[in-house]
Formats: sequence, structure tokens, C-alpha cells
Amino acid sequence: MVNLIIDIGNSRTKVALYNHGELMISFPVDKFTSDDLDILLNDYPGINQSIISSVKEKNDELYT
Repeated sequence: MVNLIIDIGNSRTKVALYNHGELMISFPVDKFTSDDLDILLNDYPGINQSIISSVKEKNDELYT
């Protein structure tokens, strides 16, 4: 079970993937788009849950 965590801050977005509570990968990006989400979902097909937190307005493209 792989969990995707996305934390959208004022200046950076932090992305992390956890597998059964163990950190697999984490990285910051300047802007996280729906294209980035598609890449993650293709590269890690085991993603079955996600958490998105944001201090900005909701980006409907990320909620699929």
C-alpha cells in the first residue's frame, strides 16, 4: 500500500511517497501540476491513498 502526500506551501510544494509507513521518496518542487500527478501515478502504480494539504486555493486538477 503506497500513500502519496502532497503539501502545497506558499513558495514550494513537498511531495512524498510512503509504503507501509516507510518513506520511499520525497522531493520539493516549485509548482505541482496535474501532469506531475499523472507521472507519479504511472511511475508508482501502487498508490492507493493520498493526502493533499495546501495554504493556497484548491486546485481542482489535483483532485481526481
